[in-house]
Amino acid sequence: MQLVASNSNHRKSYKSTSKPTYTYILSFSSFSTYLCQSAIFLALWLFSLSAFSQSELMENTNNLITKDGISISSTLQNCNDFKNGTHKEYVLLGVLNANPFPVELSFKKNLWFDEKCNSCTSTSPEHVVSITIEAESEMQGTCDNNDGLRIFSKMLNLEKVRKLTNYELVDITVDEIK
Repeated sequence: MQLVASNSNHRKSYKSTSKPTYTYILSFSSFSTYLCQSAIFLALWLFSLSAFSQSELMENTNNLITKDGISISSTLQNCNDFKNGTHKEYVLLGVLNANPFPVELSFKKNLWFDEKCNSCTSTSPEHVVSITIEAESEMQGTCDNNDGLRIFSKMLNLEKVRKLTNYELVDITVDEIK
């Protein structure tokens, strides 16, 4: 900020008895500096939130099963589709094949919504997953692809909806592909 005296007089012969008046002028350069600093602070704050969310997501990763060289893990993920206005939470499954050969993995998903198992007695193929995993590779479920490696948990933008309260993978088979 700059201080400017508004009634300064350069003539020495005239003597003023009034006190000088000061006016505060906020220059454009100081205002733009303030905006720039605010924008940097906001960007750093948003970045720290993003970093926290990612570390929190990694802490939510659970190793579920290890069988015959296959490891299955799960991660809770918020999936937002802003274009269509849907906000869902999914359990994304990750599968690691540590074997030196490809395998066929299959399992059934038992899903409890609001404490009631909706698929435990079901024989529907929609609850059975069968995937081929190449040697020494991994697959990960995503928000965009329903390849059997994601489990719907709940709607995030709606109240009073059914929610996933438990899940288990059963009847797991690992078969070597020759």
